[in-house]
Amino acid sequence: MKRVLKLLCLPLLAAALLTGCGGEKPGSAANSRPLETLVWYLPTAGSYKASAEVSAAVNDRLQLTYPDIAIDFKFISIYEYAEKLSVYLAAGEQADIVWASDSVLPFLNYPSENVYKFLDAPIRTGAPNINERLSLDDRSLYKIYDRMYFIPAADHSGGLIPFLKIPRELLPLIDTDALLDVVNSGTQASAELFDIINTYLSKAASAGELRDGIELAAVSGIFPMIGYEPFISTDGLIGCSLSDDTGDAVDMLSAPSTRLCYDTYSKWMQKGYIKENTPITYRSGFDTEYSYILSGAWGCETENGYSMIMDKTGDGFAYIALDCRYHPTQLFTQSAAILPADGEHTESALKVLDLFYSDSEFYNLLTFGLEGTHYTRGENGTAVRISGEYRAFEGLVPHGGSALSSVGADSVYPAKMRAPQSFAGMKIPSSTKEFRRMLFDYTDACGVAPYSVSLPDNSGSDIGELTDIYNAS
Repeated sequence: MKRVLKLLCLPLLAAALLTGCGGEKPGSAANSRPLETLVWYLPTAGSYKASAEVSAAVNDRLQLTYPDIAIDFKFISIYEYAEKLSVYLAAGEQADIVWASDSVLPFLNYPSENVYKFLDAPIRTGAPNINERLSLDDRSLYKIYDRMYFIPAADHSGGLIPFLKIPRELLPLIDTDALLDVVNSGTQASAELFDIINTYLSKAASAGELRDGIELAAVSGIFPMIGYEPFISTDGLIGCSLSDDTGDAVDMLSAPSTRLCYDTYSKWMQKGYIKENTPITYRSGFDTEYSYILSGAWGCETENGYSMIMDKTGDGFAYIALDCRYHPTQLFTQSAAILPADGEHTESALKVLDLFYSDSEFYNLLTFGLEGTHYTRGENGTAVRISGEYRAFEGLVPHGGSALSSVGADSVYPAKMRAPQSFAGMKIPSSTKEFRRMLFDYTDACGVAPYSVSLPDNSGSDIGELTDIYNAS
């Protein structure tokens, strides 16, 4: 399987998202007035039997507050989300709220093109809970060109944290204390860090516990980022060092820690830790037959545990923090709600999003399903899934601090987090000559556009190709 390089170009995206008309209504409300039906697009890992039942329960709760509003949830496979969304909208489908991450559905490159709405005034006047919640943090995090452009889904403390994910029963094979000592030192990905992980992999292989090896697609999105924050849509190529308060641009592609990561991937491939013919986990959905012994996830601490954004499953896994610094940019590059500029229901869309921020039961319903039917509450305050009839990714929709999560604090080995950094507004690197020069140099050297570089599978060809690109730079 070849490596995927996705660049959702502006003309296609703009043409797709600047259209819209009516969508299918989910049902009638308990009154005689016609419903104002909003269409909300979300990604899913599969088709689930109880999706309609859960959607109806969300609408029942919504109409206790807004009896004239309903939501038609449009679930699209995460594997085809960007492509199908563009096709649907180009065909004239209605869109009022759209889930986005800058790697799956790039949206942060187009603030001046009127593709999505600026939200400053609408949030101030029509979404008091969102306005209050975002005011608790450095509001500049949510601004582009000094304007608010999106609503982050995750409730957080300064940013997201990268985690190493391993099966709980294999914890005795890794020295978590030594690993956290390295992480708490505040360094980038280092030889000391990989030595500990390599020892774990070696022990697992010797014990016959290698299973399906390393989930490279997840791991490759974690290790180059340790200690660095990429600029918008540069996916580990250009960003800044989290230990540098100036926020100056850094060519991450040439950083010693980044090169060390890819050298390590090559060695893992040679030793058979990465199995060439094993497809990536997320193409098999939640109930995957694959059992990776090394993976990764981005997450944040909540009142009831940890929310791992877009993680497949936390059942039976332990999570070890890999950075002692928060990553603020990941808050919106991983998961956000955006409103298409052509949407006709902005006021009602913000009412709905505001309600999600103030009432976490909406998040719990849409993420875990019906309590007692699809999940129960565990002793540690987490959601324990008990049915395969409904599944949803965590961290897709806005929520308050009391929302449930599937990963309890007893499953996490946290780092000693340092105080979150403040940024002097959102960086738009393409507006600077230095950033353009680095992008052009990279494109000329490698022959590819530096957007959303990802590893779609565990194949040796991907390792070789990515290594060639890094060497060419």
